[in-house]
Amino acid sequence: MYKLACPHCPESIVVTPARAGGEAPCQACGQNLPVPKLGELRSLPRADVESQDATHAATQRDTSLLFPILALIGFGLILAGGFCAIRWAFISISATTDQHIEIITDSYRQMNGSELLGELEDMETRDIQAVGIHTYVKELQIKAGWGRTSLVCSALGAISLIAGFAIGRRKTTG
Repeated sequence: MYKLACPHCPESIVVTPARAGGEAPCQACGQNLPVPKLGELRSLPRADVESQDATHAATQRDTSLLFPILALIGFGLILAGGFCAIRWAFISISATTDQHIEIITDSYRQMNGSELLGELEDMETRDIQAVGIHTYVKELQIKAGWGRTSLVCSALGAISLIAGFAIGRRKTTG
Protein backbone atom coordinates (compact mmCIF):
# COMPACT_ATOMS: atom_id res chain seq x y z
CA MET A 1 0.00 0.00 0.00
CA TYR A 2 1.17 3.46 -0.88
CA LYS A 3 0.39 6.97 0.37
CA LEU A 4 -0.92 9.36 -2.23
CA ALA A 5 -1.09 13.06 -1.30
CA CYS A 6 -4.36 14.80 -2.19
CA PRO A 7 -3.76 17.97 -4.27
CA HIS A 8 -7.08 19.47 -3.02
CA CYS A 9 -6.50 19.14 0.76
CA PRO A 10 -3.60 18.47 3.20
CA GLU A 11 -4.62 14.80 3.69
CA SER A 12 -3.18 11.67 2.09
CA ILE A 13 -4.99 8.51 1.03
CA VAL A 14 -3.78 4.95 1.03
CA VAL A 15 -3.99 3.14 -2.29
CA THR A 16 -3.26 -0.45 -3.26
CA PRO A 17 -1.35 -1.50 -6.37
CA ALA A 18 -4.67 -2.89 -7.70
CA ARG A 19 -5.93 0.68 -8.16
CA ALA A 20 -2.91 1.71 -10.26
CA GLY A 21 -4.01 3.72 -13.31
CA GLY A 22 -7.51 4.29 -11.90
CA GLU A 23 -9.08 6.74 -9.47
CA ALA A 24 -9.55 6.75 -5.70
CA PRO A 25 -11.72 9.07 -3.56
CA CYS A 26 -10.16 11.24 -0.84
CA GLN A 27 -11.90 10.57 2.49
CA ALA A 28 -11.25 14.15 3.69
CA CYS A 29 -12.52 16.28 0.78
CA GLY A 30 -14.40 13.71 -1.35
CA GLN A 31 -12.53 14.53 -4.60
CA ASN A 32 -11.53 11.68 -6.91
CA LEU A 33 -7.77 11.46 -7.29
CA PRO A 34 -6.01 9.92 -10.26
CA VAL A 35 -3.85 7.02 -9.10
CA PRO A 36 -0.52 6.80 -10.94
CA LYS A 37 0.43 3.72 -12.93
CA LEU A 38 2.23 0.90 -11.13
CA GLY A 39 5.75 2.09 -11.98
CA GLU A 40 5.07 5.60 -10.66
CA LEU A 41 3.04 4.24 -7.72
CA ARG A 42 6.06 2.33 -6.42
CA SER A 43 8.00 5.60 -6.12
CA LEU A 44 5.46 6.92 -3.58
CA PRO A 45 6.05 6.42 0.17
CA ARG A 46 4.74 3.13 1.53
CA ALA A 47 1.89 3.36 4.04
CA ASP A 48 2.63 0.06 5.79
CA VAL A 49 6.23 1.13 6.62
CA GLU A 50 4.96 4.03 8.72
CA SER A 51 2.47 1.79 10.52
CA GLN A 52 5.26 -0.73 11.22
CA ASP A 53 7.43 2.09 12.60
CA ALA A 54 4.56 3.29 14.80
CA THR A 55 3.91 -0.27 16.02
CA HIS A 56 7.62 -0.77 16.74
CA ALA A 57 7.81 2.54 18.63
CA ALA A 58 4.73 1.61 20.72
CA THR A 59 6.18 -1.83 21.49
CA GLN A 60 9.48 -0.25 22.45
CA ARG A 61 7.72 2.14 24.84
CA ASP A 62 5.78 -0.73 26.39
CA THR A 63 8.93 -2.78 27.04
CA SER A 64 11.12 0.11 28.20
CA LEU A 65 10.26 -0.50 31.86
CA LEU A 66 10.27 -4.27 31.54
CA PHE A 67 14.07 -4.57 31.48
CA PRO A 68 14.77 -2.72 34.76
CA ILE A 69 11.80 -4.36 36.50
CA LEU A 70 12.92 -7.87 35.53
CA ALA A 71 16.52 -7.04 36.44
CA LEU A 72 15.50 -5.80 39.91
CA ILE A 73 13.31 -8.84 40.49
CA GLY A 74 16.15 -11.10 39.36
CA PHE A 75 18.71 -9.46 41.64
CA GLY A 76 16.27 -9.57 44.56
CA LEU A 77 15.59 -13.27 44.04
CA ILE A 78 19.28 -14.06 43.75
CA LEU A 79 19.95 -12.14 46.98
CA ALA A 80 17.14 -14.07 48.69
CA GLY A 81 18.60 -17.31 47.33
CA GLY A 82 22.01 -16.36 48.70
CA PHE A 83 20.54 -15.60 52.11
CA CYS A 84 18.79 -18.98 52.14
CA ALA A 85 21.99 -20.73 51.08
CA ILE A 86 23.92 -19.08 53.92
CA ARG A 87 21.17 -20.03 56.36
CA TRP A 88 21.28 -23.62 55.03
CA ALA A 89 25.06 -23.77 55.45
CA PHE A 90 24.94 -22.66 59.08
CA ILE A 91 22.34 -25.18 60.25
CA SER A 92 24.20 -27.97 62.00
CA ILE A 93 22.68 -31.40 62.47
CA SER A 94 23.18 -32.82 65.98
CA ALA A 95 23.02 -36.50 64.98
CA THR A 96 22.16 -38.91 62.21
CA THR A 97 19.88 -41.93 62.18
CA ASP A 98 22.86 -44.27 62.49
CA GLN A 99 24.19 -42.36 65.48
CA HIS A 100 20.73 -42.38 67.07
CA ILE A 101 20.40 -46.16 66.63
CA GLU A 102 23.89 -46.64 68.08
CA ILE A 103 22.97 -44.59 71.18
CA ILE A 104 19.78 -46.63 71.75
CA THR A 105 21.62 -49.93 71.19
CA ASP A 106 24.32 -48.92 73.69
CA SER A 107 21.73 -47.93 76.29
CA TYR A 108 19.94 -51.30 75.86
CA ARG A 109 23.24 -53.16 76.24
CA GLN A 110 23.88 -51.42 79.55
CA MET A 111 20.47 -52.40 80.98
CA ASN A 112 19.95 -55.58 82.99
CA GLY A 113 17.11 -58.00 82.31
CA SER A 114 14.53 -56.41 84.60
CA GLU A 115 15.19 -52.95 83.14
CA LEU A 116 14.77 -54.33 79.60
CA LEU A 117 11.52 -56.00 80.63
CA GLY A 118 10.29 -52.69 82.12
CA GLU A 119 11.23 -50.91 78.87
CA LEU A 120 9.28 -53.51 76.84
CA GLU A 121 6.21 -53.11 79.09
CA ASP A 122 6.51 -49.33 78.73
CA MET A 123 6.62 -49.68 74.92
CA GLU A 124 3.49 -51.85 75.00
CA THR A 125 1.52 -49.31 77.04
CA ARG A 126 2.58 -46.36 74.87
CA ASP A 127 1.42 -46.17 71.30
CA ILE A 128 4.19 -46.01 68.70
CA GLN A 129 2.74 -42.65 67.55
CA ALA A 130 3.36 -41.16 71.00
CA VAL A 131 7.04 -40.83 70.19
CA GLY A 132 7.63 -37.50 68.49
CA ILE A 133 10.02 -36.73 65.70
CA HIS A 134 13.56 -36.67 66.99
CA THR A 135 15.37 -33.35 67.08
CA TYR A 136 17.89 -34.30 64.41
CA VAL A 137 15.05 -35.23 61.99
CA LYS A 138 13.46 -31.80 62.53
CA GLU A 139 16.85 -30.20 61.92
CA LEU A 140 17.23 -32.17 58.68
CA GLN A 141 13.75 -31.09 57.51
CA ILE A 142 14.44 -27.44 58.28
CA LYS A 143 17.82 -27.58 56.54
CA ALA A 144 16.26 -29.24 53.47
CA GLY A 145 13.60 -26.50 53.37
CA TRP A 146 16.22 -23.75 53.35
CA GLY A 147 18.13 -25.59 50.62
CA ARG A 148 15.04 -25.94 48.40
CA THR A 149 14.11 -22.30 48.92
CA SER A 150 17.64 -21.26 48.01
CA LEU A 151 17.56 -23.26 44.78
CA VAL A 152 14.10 -22.01 43.77
CA CYS A 153 14.93 -18.35 44.46
CA SER A 154 18.24 -18.56 42.63
CA ALA A 155 16.71 -20.32 39.62
CA LEU A 156 13.83 -17.82 39.36
CA GLY A 157 16.29 -14.95 39.76
CA ALA A 158 18.49 -16.29 36.98
CA ILE A 159 15.47 -16.75 34.69
CA SER A 160 14.31 -13.22 35.45
CA LEU A 161 17.75 -11.76 34.75
CA ILE A 162 18.10 -13.69 31.49
CA ALA A 163 14.64 -12.54 30.36
CA GLY A 164 15.41 -8.94 31.34
CA PHE A 165 18.72 -8.90 29.48
CA ALA A 166 17.13 -10.55 26.44
CA ILE A 167 14.42 -7.89 26.35
CA GLY A 168 16.99 -5.13 26.88
CA ARG A 169 19.20 -6.53 24.14
CA ARG A 170 16.26 -6.87 21.74
CA LYS A 171 15.33 -3.27 22.48
CA THR A 172 18.81 -1.98 21.63
CA THR A 173 19.21 -4.09 18.48
CA GLY A 174 15.60 -3.68 17.26
